[in-house]
Amino acid sequence: MMGKNLKVITAIMLASAVLVMMAGLANGTARAQDPTATAMMDATMEVSASPEMDDATMSATMSGSVDATMDPMDGDRTNVTLESLTADPGSYYGQEVTLEGVVTTLVNVRAFVLGEGATIDDDQVLVLNNTGQDFPISLTADKQVVVSGVVRSFDDASLRTSSDMGGQGGTPAMSMTGTPDMLSTPIAMDSSASTSTPGMDMNSTPMGPFTDISLDDPAFDNYRDYTIIELTSVQSIQYIETIQAITDNPDNFAGQTFAIEGEIEEFVSANAFILGEGAAIDSDKLLVLLADGQQMDQMWQVGDQVRVYGLVRPFDQASIQTDYGVDLNDNVFSAYEGYTIVIAQSVMPTEQMANG
Repeated sequence: MMGKNLKVITAIMLASAVLVMMAGLANGTARAQDPTATAMMDATMEVSASPEMDDATMSATMSGSVDATMDPMDGDRTNVTLESLTADPGSYYGQEVTLEGVVTTLVNVRAFVLGEGATIDDDQVLVLNNTGQDFPISLTADKQVVVSGVVRSFDDASLRTSSDMGGQGGTPAMSMTGTPDMLSTPIAMDSSASTSTPGMDMNSTPMGPFTDISLDDPAFDNYRDYTIIELTSVQSIQYIETIQAITDNPDNFAGQTFAIEGEIEEFVSANAFILGEGAAIDSDKLLVLLADGQQMDQMWQVGDQVRVYGLVRPFDQASIQTDYGVDLNDNVFSAYEGYTIVIAQSVMPTEQMANG
C-alpha cells in the first residue's frame, strides 16, 4: 500500500515539475533555473525511472541526504571571484553565481557595491536587491560577505520598470543619505532567518523587472558601467566573521548565522570538531557540531583549513541535545561546557572557496 501511494505521489510531483519547467521556459526573463525545482525534477525522474524499487529504497531516494561538505548556498550556482567576473562579465550574464567580497559602499536601501577591499585596482560589482525583502540593518559598510545572485548588465532591458520606460508604476529607491544610525548599528537578525537554509526560498528568487528600484535614480549615476548582481534572496547573504571576534564577545554573535574560517584542530566525535586559528599559543577555538545527523566526511583531517557556515550559540549540552535531537557523550562533551558552539549547515575547504 505504501509503495502504491509513493508512486502516485511521484507521478503527481513529476507532472508538477514538468508544468513548472514549461512555465519557466514561457517566461521571457533571462535568469538561471531555480536550483530547488531542478533538484525536485531530478529526484522525481530518478524514482519514476526505477519501478522495481522497494518502499524503503524509494523513501530514501525521495528524502535525499545531506553531505557535510556541500555548501547550502551552492545549488546550481558557480563560485567565481570578483576579478574573473569583472574581467569577462559577458560570459556570466544570466547565470547565478556566488561571490565573496567587502561591502564598500551602501548606495541606497536596495543596493550596495561589493568589492575586493583593495586600495588599488579594486574590482567591484553593484549588488541589487529585487527580492521584496529589506536588507538587515546589520549589513554595513566594510562587512565581509558572500552573496549569490544572477549576473546582469546595467543596460539589461529586463531590469527596467515601467516607470523607467515612461509608463506608470515602479517606486524609486529611497536614499540612505542622512540615516547614519541605521547604517552603522548592527543588530541581531530574526531568529527565523538565522535557522533557515539560505537560497532555498522559492518566493525570493529574482523577479525582474524591478518593482521597487529605478535604475534612473541619480544614486546610480556613478555605477552605470558596473556589472550587476541581482540577489537571489536576502537570506543568502553570508556574513564572514573571525574566530577571535566571536570568542571575545560571544553574546554579540549568539543567535546569528555566520561563515567562519579556521583550522580543524581536533575531532571531538563523528559529527563534531574544534575549529581554531591554528596558532601554537593562545589559539581561539570554537566547538562545531554538524546539524541534522550529518557526520564528518573521511576526507577531513586535522590541520585542514575550512569555512564553516552555521548558527552561533553558547554550548549547553542539555539544551543542544534537546533542540537538535542529538545524543552527546557526557565523557567527551562535558569538557567543552562554556565553549561557544557553531551548529554547522556546511563545511567547505577554503581553497575551494578561493578558487571558485
